[in-house]
Parts: sequence; structure tokens; C-alpha cells
Amino acid sequence: MIGAAIFGIPAAVTARVGAFSPLTVLAAAAGVTCVAACVAQLAARYDKSGGPYQYARAAFGEAAGGAVGWLYWMSRASSSAAVANLFMSNVSALPGMSSVPPFVIRDVLIWAAVGINLAGFRRTSGAITALTFAKILPLLGIGVIAGAVALSHEPVRHFPAQASALAEAILLWVYGFAGFEAAVIPSEEATDPRRDAPVALYRALTIVAVLYVLLQFGISRLWDGESPDRAVASVAASLLGPAGRGVVIFAILAAASGHLPGSVLAASRVTYGMASGGSAPAVLGRLSRRQAIPHFSIWLFGIVTWAFAISGGFAWNATLAGGTRVIVYGVTAMAALRDDQRSDARAQVLARWAALAFCVVLLAAQPPIRIMVVAVLGIGAWAAVTIARRRMR
Repeated sequence: MIGAAIFGIPAAVTARVGAFSPLTVLAAAAGVTCVAACVAQLAARYDKSGGPYQYARAAFGEAAGGAVGWLYWMSRASSSAAVANLFMSNVSALPGMSSVPPFVIRDVLIWAAVGINLAGFRRTSGAITALTFAKILPLLGIGVIAGAVALSHEPVRHFPAQASALAEAILLWVYGFAGFEAAVIPSEEATDPRRDAPVALYRALTIVAVLYVLLQFGISRLWDGESPDRAVASVAASLLGPAGRGVVIFAILAAASGHLPGSVLAASRVTYGMASGGSAPAVLGRLSRRQAIPHFSIWLFGIVTWAFAISGGFAWNATLAGGTRVIVYGVTAMAALRDDQRSDARAQVLARWAALAFCVVLLAAQPPIRIMVVAVLGIGAWAAVTIARRRMR
């Protein structure tokens, strides 16, 4: 969940809603928790890889499942491309890196993530875990310090709260929380996904929400309004000196480096699950003899991510990823509603309806051009799946 975008979101939200910015984190966390409740419910009943694809397939049929699976897969590819471009721009600005062509830095990151995944599931999981601690620990430390200092300080600069930008600010934080569903996708390679997945989701959301609230509160009161893309680094430098800026840069690099291997891991298991259901070519479901991993799916995702990265920058890819992810979340909420509810508590049913309403509001708040792009992608994914199934029959 904690990707490189977290270093730009707090300042962007502060500029829109001012002192009310910490409340937008709580609003986004509440909505995402409702979606996560739907994912946790479904994850506890399925132990096959695929995540949102498997849930939509069980609820609405193979065609709908295939469309959702490909939409989520494309969302992962565009999100990874956005992070790769952000990584490229940050590393290129470091001292001594001006002589290295920027595209080399970006391509090394993408293909290194592919290589780590080809080394096997355990090595990939170990690398993701190490990079997770590398980015969380310094961010948590800076968040605690900034939050504590901000309690006794007046805002460095007052930002007017723009009511019209409230939905956009919440959307930015929803983008910051996105990615939690990746934990349930490689279920076939987990020890006990039905027991562990719901607990892991709620624990992760709690930790990330605390970190985001601390960072947003600190930025909203300590940031001077200059250089929004480097607001976290500027605040860290004002609190800890040059060492603080260095810690933030290290965390940015760790966040970007950790996102790509995890994204390749999750996306390759989506196409692996779709291949077993007939919504993707059978070759994507083949496992390597030595590592028992879907190596063709891994290579395909790496190629498409690289293509997205060279065709558009960070903003374009992040916009595409956000729009498609909202649709996937909405379908997952509907799949949870379609699931057997006879033994479910009233609070669980209300959480499903709240998740669906949250996704509808988010989709309605999207700019028209983004909705058009997402609609074209959704129709194209559905048509591709339908045509492929007819040809196979």
C-alpha cells in the first residue's frame, strides 16, 4: 500500500482542504475498510489464486470475472509504470547520477522486479518484506516526530479549505490506500489463506492508517507551501537537518523498489488464475519445473509494464490505475453482496452496501475524460474475454 505516491499526497491534500486534511485520511480509511471487509469475507471462502477475478467469476460468471481480472491486471501494470517513472525522476536527481540516462534507471527497476519474481515465491516474499521495513520504519519515525512537533506549533502557512476539492482529496488518499487486495491474490501459495488473509488485511490497514494520519497532520501544520512534490523531505529536513532529507529519499527509493516486485507477484497470479478458468491463454497458467511459478505470466506483465512506462508519465499512469481500481472494488463489493448472506450479521451486510456506495461516489467524482478511458478499457476487456471464450469453444 505504501508506495512512492505517499510522498506527494500529503501536500496535495493540504493545498486543497487545509487544516481539514487529516479528516480526509480518516474518511478514505473508513471507505477502504468497508471494501476490505468485502475482500476479507470472500478471501475466507476461496483458496484459489486470482483475488478479484475469482470473486467476480463465482458471483457473475466467467465473462464478468475475466473482464474484472483483465481490468485489475491493467491497473496493476499502469500503477507499476507510474512508480517506475517516479523512481526514475528521483534517482536521476541524485548527485552523481546525471551521467546515467534516465530510461536505464527505469528499465533496470522493472526488469530487476521481474528477475526477483523468476527466482521463486520465497525469495520474492523475502525481498518485499525487507523493503517494506526499509520504507515503513523511517516514515513512521518521521511521522511520529512531525505529529508531536505539530501539536505545539501553529501552521506555518494557512491554506483555505476548498469544499469543492473535498472529494478529490479523499480520492487522493484512497489511491494511497490502494493495493491491500494484492495480499489475497496468491492464495494457492499461502499456508492458510482462509484464516490468515482477513487478519492480515485489517492489521495492515490499521498500521497504514496510523502512519498516514501522522504524516498528514504533520505536513498540514509544518509545511510552508513550497515544492509540494518534496514536502515530506522539506519537513524532515526542518526537523532533523540534512539527515532527515536523506532518510526520506532513502524511503522513497525503498517504496518504489518494493512496489514493483509485489505488483509483479500479484498480477502474474491473476493471469495464472484466469488461465485455469479459460479467460486467458493456457500458456499463462504454465508453471516452471524448478520453481513452480507462472513464469510466462511474469514475463508478460513485465513487458506490458515497460510498454506503459515508455508511453506515459507518472500522472497519466496513476490516473489510469485509479479509475480502473475503483471499478474492481465496486464489483468486489457486489460479489460480496451476491454471496450467501443467511448466516451473516447485519453489520457485515451494511459494510457491503457502504463499500458499494463508496465506490459509486468515487467513480462519480472522476473527471469525464477519466471515466471515458476506464469505460473503453472495461468494454475492451469484456469483449476480449467473450471473443476468446467463443473461439475456444
